Amino acid sequence: MFSLPAAPATQTVIPDDQLTLPDGSPVIPVTETSKVMDKLLRLVYPVNMPSLDDVAEVAEVLLVGRKYQMSSAGMSVLSSAFDKFASSLPLRCFALACKFGMEDKARRAAKCLLTKKALSLKMSEDPSDMASVPEVEHVTAGALFRLQWYSRMRGNVAEFFQFIDRSHDDGTTEDSSQSPVSVPSPNDESEPTDDDTKLEPIIAGWLTFSAQLDRIPADLHVHSSIDSTVDLPAHKLVLALSSPVLADKIARSTARDDSDAGLPVICLSEDGEILQHLLQFCYGSFGSIIDSESLDLDSDMFVHIIRAAQRYSMDKIQFTPIISQ
Repeated sequence: MFSLPAAPATQTVIPDDQLTLPDGSPVIPVTETSKVMDKLLRLVYPVNMPSLDDVAEVAEVLLVGRKYQMSSAGMSVLSSAFDKFASSLPLRCFALACKFGMEDKARRAAKCLLTKKALSLKMSEDPSDMASVPEVEHVTAGALFRLQWYSRMRGNVAEFFQFIDRSHDDGTTEDSSQSPVSVPSPNDESEPTDDDTKLEPIIAGWLTFSAQLDRIPADLHVHSSIDSTVDLPAHKLVLALSSPVLADKIARSTARDDSDAGLPVICLSEDGEILQHLLQFCYGSFGSIIDSESLDLDSDMFVHIIRAAQRYSMDKIQFTPIISQ
């Protein structure tokens, strides 16, 4: 966002003299509301997590996060929050996904509708049930038709079947009696098990240190007082915002001859493995201690990190998605 060139001066954009604050700080005009941007930025900064208790807000913030290509750390939190709503409010989530053009989330909600048997309301026979979901007003007739078709086919549709924008030859114009359909047991209450509905590993695709440092060079080094081989480059601002204790250490830090480019160094009492996870927490990677395959939590390391977080007054770690789950 910051690297994008400024828009040309026209009558429809903010004048150049309003693109910087009196102190010289740049101003980036956006079309989103302050409420949406506040929730989005709270997923990036080391502050308390935003409240994600309104499905409409979650959907909108998720859309904006995709628009600005936010890191997968914050996006995983939003995606998981939306999926949880889809389990209890599938029709509303389907409508919101269609409204915001999120095909993957529309498919997720449709699977939840099918699994929960919520679509047994037979929309064509009882439109009043649909009327109880105001967001349905934003769904096209075509998308609703394809949702009914999906229900009638018990989810056994072509791989390229889409709800929001119809794919040609998706089978919706064929006689369903000619298509082999695998009908689930009436008592089957299991959750969707397709690959895109499995629990999304919280660590999948998180930004690594190298990606952070490629964009903004490090201005600090973190050393371990018990392992002289540990040298982790970092950013003063990120660590200072994460911990008042680290902020104080940074303020009192000095450059050392053995540090890269004469950058200041802070020494912490943890070993290299704990420090690496702790710093990843500061950068928003809350799931670095979860195995990407088994989803098992490294409980021993988790205890060490929590103790270190308490020692450095890192309040946000106590409210991470790992702990809340």
